[in-house]
Parts: sequence; structure tokens; C-alpha cells
Amino acid sequence: METVPSFHALPYTDQCGRHLMAAEHALIGLSPWNGYFTARRVESLVEWAAGTFRAVDVIIPSYEAAYTLIAAGVEPSVAVGRARRAVKKLRRPAQRALLRAGCGEGRIHTGTSLAAVPRYLQLRRTAERTYHRDPGIRAACLDVARAAVAGVQGRIMAQPQSVERPELSEERPRMSVARPQLSEERLDIAVRYAWSELPFMLDSPGIFGTASSVLVYHRRIPLIEPLLRDDAALRPAPGQGFVVASPAGLPAEDVQDQEVTAR
Repeated sequence: METVPSFHALPYTDQCGRHLMAAEHALIGLSPWNGYFTARRVESLVEWAAGTFRAVDVIIPSYEAAYTLIAAGVEPSVAVGRARRAVKKLRRPAQRALLRAGCGEGRIHTGTSLAAVPRYLQLRRTAERTYHRDPGIRAACLDVARAAVAGVQGRIMAQPQSVERPELSEERPRMSVARPQLSEERLDIAVRYAWSELPFMLDSPGIFGTASSVLVYHRRIPLIEPLLRDDAALRPAPGQGFVVASPAGLPAEDVQDQEVTAR
């Protein structure tokens, strides 16, 4: 029997550490178009979490991911298609690992699939209202949106031929192209991705019906940092925690997103 690789879990704060020790629930965040999340690593991460926490759920951006592509200049119909394919690539290994661990069905979610959950919908509306009213939250969301669109423009827009010929190697050298100007209108589209993610950072326990929960990702998430400030307009629920999980033997600061081509 193959041994499941171990992961090192680093909590953001002392309170996050207490939620990690309680090991009640983990919400694993997976990102599309990120070479870090290979099928093998997704399976290993999910199996590790299933062996560490009493309950595990997985969150994958679905239609929400298309907002970033659209803001980067991709046609909406193409953006939605790419988002769907990216979700499938992440869903399959996560589902295999969940089933092997005996976690059952229904443990993989998207912001779209949770839209009917009252607590998620409430938090999503709160995030949007606060974005329009609070300069700090607005600035944080816009920073995340700008960075996400810049990443897409650098990774996807620089290789337009990959859309027409998906058989081309991802190692093909990039073409040098000018990035479209990110207008206020495009930013308004891109920032919806951040709105869809904020509920999981504010109250995963309330969404998934647990006393405590830790959001697990492979590096620190910039959008979380403003939420931990004493004067934050949005504050995580008492049972909400955050953890950076990196493969054992590899320091968390050495774990970086890897560029891939979205097809």
C-alpha cells in the first residue's frame, strides 16, 4: 500500500492553531490553472486532510473563475468553457481521494453550487456590501483582482495559439504581447471572484455546520490578511481558522504557484 505523503500545517495565528489542534473540519482550497495542484498532489493533500481532520470538504472556483478570464479579455463563452475544464481537472483527483478515504459524496463545492446555502448567500451579500462601503476591504479585493488578472494575462494571453491547438506543449516559449489596460469596468468584473471567496474566509463553520474549521491552502492568501486586523470591517467568525499546508520537508515559503497554460 502506497504511503500518503505528509504535509506540514502552519497556522496563521494562535487561535488558528487551536482550531488546527481541534481537527474538527478542514476546507481545502484548490485553484485552477495553477501548476502546483497536480493530480497527485491534490490526491495527497486530500488524503492527508482526511487522515488528520474529522471532516473534510473541498472548494474549487467554478463560474467564479471565469470572471478573471473575462476581465483579462477572454470572450465570456470561452472563459466559461475554460473554467469548466479547469474545475474537472481538479475535481477528479479530489473525488478519488475523498472516496478512498471514505468521505463519501457531496464533499466538493463551488461558490456556484453553494449559492442556495443560506449562510453562504448571506456572507456573499455582506462581502459585496462591505466592499462598496469600506475602503480597506475594497482596496484588498481590488489588489487581489488586479494580481489575478495580471497572472492570467501573463500566462494565458501570451500564448493565444494554445486555444486553437491544445496539443501544443505547455513548455512552448511565450510570445511577447501587450497586456490590455485594466479598466474600472474590467476590475468590477474581476473583483466578483474575491466576493465569492470571502464567505469561506469569514465563516466556513457556519456554511458547513461545524463548531470550527480551518481553510487550508498551500501559501498565505493575501485577502485573509486584512480580515485579521483589529480594525477590519469584516472579521472571521470565532470558529474560523487558516492554515498553510506544505509538503513535508519543503518550507511553506518555498511553495509557490507554478505557471501553466489554461486550455
